Amino acid sequence: MKNIYKIILMLSIFLAACSTITPRWESNYTYSGVRISVIDIKEWEVEKVGLKVSVLAEASKFFAPMKKLRHRVLWYKTDGQPIKTTLSYWQTLSLKRGARQELVYIAPSLEASSYLIEFEDL
Repeated sequence: MKNIYKIILMLSIFLAACSTITPRWESNYTYSGVRISVIDIKEWEVEKVGLKVSVLAEASKFFAPMKKLRHRVLWYKTDGQPIKTTLSYWQTLSLKRGARQELVYIAPSLEASSYLIEFEDL
């Protein structure tokens, strides 16, 4: 009987280790292209400034030697209303094949409680 419990326990640990866990931040960006991968998104509060977000993106090692895309961040208040800022407009980014780039966004005000980062291939 003890062996059955050990087998079940080991199988449970194995399955838990093999499962893919979607990072919480994955819902904070959109990108349907194949030229870059978003490696990580970190966010933290800065006193008297508000939310600060860091995105680590990596250009694909395939395709053209230079990847061009555009990006923007949309900020939202607690009630879901958008906050208009200059960062709401598209900005261009060029990355060499396989290069990593950190993009840092700072909330426009203390009212900003959430965000959505968008990427598009050019």
